[in-house]
Amino acid sequence: MTHRPAQPPKPVVFEPEYLEGVRDIFERKIVFNQTLGLKITDIQPTVVTATIQMRDDLIGHYSHHRVHGGVISACIDTIGAVACFVALGARHMDESVAKRLERFQKLGTIDLRVDYL
Repeated sequence: MTHRPAQPPKPVVFEPEYLEGVRDIFERKIVFNQTLGLKITDIQPTVVTATIQMRDDLIGHYSHHRVHGGVISACIDTIGAVACFVALGARHMDESVAKRLERFQKLGTIDLRVDYL
């Protein structure tokens, strides 16, 4: 019996249509994310990054000019969802772009807790 080492998995490269679909869902279709000004800056199978622009209406502590905790938790929730969504999409590259984007309809946060100091 000959032992052959396992082949490393092929790197996942998302189609431009898939990336645009993810951005469309999270930046445009979820209106609350528009209110936050959330912009996804990078989407990879294992890494998602995003930004928001600080604005006065996002301030939670007036004397320290700090962003409101609700903004922080909303961003954590959203970027966590994007990360799960694209990881799921990476596992189903055999499906069409439309089918992978449709999977978003079954995605939701079950529990989220953020402790602030």
